[in-house]
Amino acid sequence: MANDLIIAKREIVAIKKGTTSKINITAEIFLPQPTEDGNDCFCLARFNGINGESYNTGGIDSLQAISLAISKIKSRFKDLSKKYDFYWPKSNEPMESIDYDFIIEKFGNLSKKDIEKHLKKSKNPPNPN
Repeated sequence: MANDLIIAKREIVAIKKGTTSKINITAEIFLPQPTEDGNDCFCLARFNGINGESYNTGGIDSLQAISLAISKIKSRFKDLSKKYDFYWPKSNEPMESIDYDFIIEKFGNLSKKDIEKHLKKSKNPPNPN
């Protein structure tokens, strides 16, 4: 069924602050679906592993529905980071953000090309100060 098709996902390891027990989480975004009248679209965003939370986001078209689903995942990640520390599953490196927004916040005065160059050189981004 088309509305069961996951179009994007991210595997995450969460550790509740103050503990050592790991929880495997998957953030998923599903294929956008048109509304019954066909004028708009909605997109399901889901966190598996912590309460199985799901969110339907709506937009004027599939692109906006996907964009809003990504925004919801980012927002929920930020909320959950108050209770959990997040890590990349394969490397066990800390996951500071669901995407690279933290780089923009820290290094907004650098160009994307400069940021990519620095990230390739080192696991640690350059110090903005």
